[in-house]
Amino acid sequence: MQNIFRPRLLTLVCAGALSLAAWADEARTFAIGEWNADCPANTRTEWPGMCQAWLDGMKKNGWTASTYLGAQVRAGAFMDPAKVAGGRDNTADGADSADATLFCGHGGYSPTRGFFAYFQNQENGNCRAYPDQMLYGPLAGGKARFMHFSACNSIRWEHRELWKSAAEGGVHVITGFHGLMYIGWMFNEGYGKVASQGYSQKGVAKAWVDNTYDPGSWYTGNNKVCPVSLAFGDAEYSAAYTLDEGYFHHWPTMKPNYMTSYYVSKCEPNGAPALP
Repeated sequence: MQNIFRPRLLTLVCAGALSLAAWADEARTFAIGEWNADCPANTRTEWPGMCQAWLDGMKKNGWTASTYLGAQVRAGAFMDPAKVAGGRDNTADGADSADATLFCGHGGYSPTRGFFAYFQNQENGNCRAYPDQMLYGPLAGGKARFMHFSACNSIRWEHRELWKSAAEGGVHVITGFHGLMYIGWMFNEGYGKVASQGYSQKGVAKAWVDNTYDPGSWYTGNNKVCPVSLAFGDAEYSAAYTLDEGYFHHWPTMKPNYMTSYYVSKCEPNGAPALP
């Protein structure tokens, strides 16, 4: 099942019953702006600000917040120990130890393994973390209900099925981009709106697409930016229903027997074919 959404215009390139306090939810960001260490890449100094805009929005909703920057961001924090020796996503500093996590950094893809997040410092010889090394959610000893990747190629359409193995841990929603996305201060507002709208107005999956889509602007060299959200459930209807889960919801964790997607139909980004 595919849910197709045409959001409004948004605004550079990369490789309610209980009180808020009662939930004690945590949002966590991992952001890299410079690649000047053992895993070199082009510097994008505005990325941490985009992450921070989302985190500030989450804090306004009463969530606690953690920020990891630069050399603090290593591959092992995104890998699960059930998949990789040295994986530590469930530890205190891991990506799966918060209810919602956002990665801001370079991404690439392999024809066989799909997306990889790219880091500036090696950990156990790794500059990359792939979905087949990830396992997010309560069924895998973690907490993540929402995993966001502000990275190029993080959900390429032709590789979206490869995210199913990472979702076996029970994560509810994974978001990213088909093809290239762009970095700059002008995107901060959109990331802040992902937090605010995903909390109070619409499902997180829909808020991501609505507020990170760009139909082509001077910021992007008139290239489109094509976000994609994946939601998981134990049945087709429940996967579709999860597209409407907000940050404030605590819907049941389900086995990811089904996956549905939310995106802008026919969106054609730089570096990838048009979406269906």
